[in-house]
Amino acid sequence: MAKVQVVTAYVPLKVQNMNEEQFHALGTRLCNAAIDGGASVKRFDDFPFEDCWLAQENPPHKCANPRATDRFATDEEQWRSNIIQHSPMQWVSLAAAADPEPEVFVWLGYSLLKQGDFTGKRITERHITDFVRRLEGLDLQTIPVPGISERLPVNDLGDNWRFCGSTIIVPRKFLMGVAKSYFFECRRFIRRVKAVPLDLAIWPSVEANSGLPWQWYKAEYDYTQLTNLPC
Repeated sequence: MAKVQVVTAYVPLKVQNMNEEQFHALGTRLCNAAIDGGASVKRFDDFPFEDCWLAQENPPHKCANPRATDRFATDEEQWRSNIIQHSPMQWVSLAAAADPEPEVFVWLGYSLLKQGDFTGKRITERHITDFVRRLEGLDLQTIPVPGISERLPVNDLGDNWRFCGSTIIVPRKFLMGVAKSYFFECRRFIRRVKAVPLDLAIWPSVEANSGLPWQWYKAEYDYTQLTNLPC
């Protein structure tokens, strides 16, 4: 049985459609569901924005994507959100350094349990619990990754749907390679475009250029991220 650790995090951010209490409630439910499935959990709660790796690199104070006006009241808050979106591999790396036992790390977005209403496939605690149990039974020689679209050219200034960035599965033996490739591709994008993108603009380049054994599987921003995991 593979030892699985679920990693999640919350950085305080002003979002119009949710408050901090609601975020924390979702995060707690997520962590409890992962524990029920047998995983250990590393939760970075109220992680300081200034400790996000990209915030420390003083990137351009500009977003590559248009502001989501239903979520962010100002360009500043969207920029902060974009910075935060590039931190999952930082948090997973910190979790791996602190605990040598887990063999598989799973990044799950803190508010994952609010996804799926638009497809009628809302994520529940049971989906998370079952997903963790399935992972425990797998001998992963690839990096399974849920995504929406087939490979397409990266849209520098908009959305890219190759990966669902709210679920990232990384066996420990591939973690260093994934993290290094992600940081490299993110820095390269910012140098080229002179703006901070969404994380979804970076993952396709990591897949294409890292030389790692990705195993893409079809999913949506709903429970198929978890239920469609290939055995």
